[in-house]
Amino acid sequence: MIETHRSFCRFCHAVCGIEVDIEDGRVLDVRGDKHHPVSQGYLCVKGKELAAQHAHPERLRGAKKRTTDGTFEDLPSEQALDEIAARLRDIIARDGPGAVAVYSGTHGLFSAAKPTIIAWIMIILTGDFPSSLYNFGVGALRWSTRVEAYFLLLHDEYPPFSLS
Repeated sequence: MIETHRSFCRFCHAVCGIEVDIEDGRVLDVRGDKHHPVSQGYLCVKGKELAAQHAHPERLRGAKKRTTDGTFEDLPSEQALDEIAARLRDIIARDGPGAVAVYSGTHGLFSAAKPTIIAWIMIILTGDFPSSLYNFGVGALRWSTRVEAYFLLLHDEYPPFSLS
């Protein structure tokens, strides 16, 4: 039986409303939600291709690591993050924190991933995990907004406040 779920497209900052048809756990179709108050059924070509992207055989479904011969091998996510963190720590130790930047695309830092991205950076830079980020609610967003505001306005020392 086909079930239709209402959601939103995550490709860009417009977050257009979508309807997603699902059968047996598989996405069959994605279309604009005519009842969405802003997009009113509009969906660009990227949004219309969500179902095909979701099921594409070459879609990455886990961490990969480039081997010495240039091919990629599967890697447990926790190990991948540990290896990335170690390499970033080496870069920061050698060249300072200004040697590392984060780019997350058009919508990345406005999404629910924002606190996660900022926490990841803070862990790498300080070795400390802010307890407020265990809860990805209002407290976490307030904390991440303080970090963002600090970088946008003051950015002369890091960090200017307690991380706990």
